Amino acid sequence: LGFEPHALDILAGDNWVLTAHDPGVDLLERFDGQVSGDTQLGSLDAPGLVSVFMHEHLASYVREIEPFEVALDRLDIAVMTGRGDDPAVFRELVTLRRRLAQLRRLLARHREVYGRLGRPDFQMVSEVESPEEFASLAEGVEQTLAALDGTREMIVSSFEVYTTWTAHATNRFMKVLTVASATLL
Repeated sequence: LGFEPHALDILAGDNWVLTAHDPGVDLLERFDGQVSGDTQLGSLDAPGLVSVFMHEHLASYVREIEPFEVALDRLDIAVMTGRGDDPAVFRELVTLRRRLAQLRRLLARHREVYGRLGRPDFQMVSEVESPEEFASLAEGVEQTLAALDGTREMIVSSFEVYTTWTAHATNRFMKVLTVASATLL
């Protein structure tokens, strides 16, 4: 359906961060492209850099929402302009719903880990100097899940538009059949 999970392990020490991952982990490639030549990057401590990676991970989910919105807008316009009787519209709505569910499940797996990073006991054992960097991650996961849920509601609304217009087209056809039947009798 389009979303392939990639393992990313991050290990951090006093002045170092080590990542182990499959090729093609987009968030690291995107991060690398953003910071190329940035002299301020060296001023981050290891926990700060890990926090940046994790915030970028959340941002990668948020970036996936826009293509859903664009597709839904296109489908809604097609349906409302009378081109919604095409079975491909229904199939695309189902595909969007499945893809979104897959994306949400991928993020939901991380909810517990991100939540634990913001807990006071993690801050005590990790000796992080800026615990708010990690505390905001749990809230970020919840906000991102809420945004994905909002997109799911958009899909449901698009399906309702589709079924309403399909019912309207069926009613028009039935009226024509009724008139034709009455005329022939």
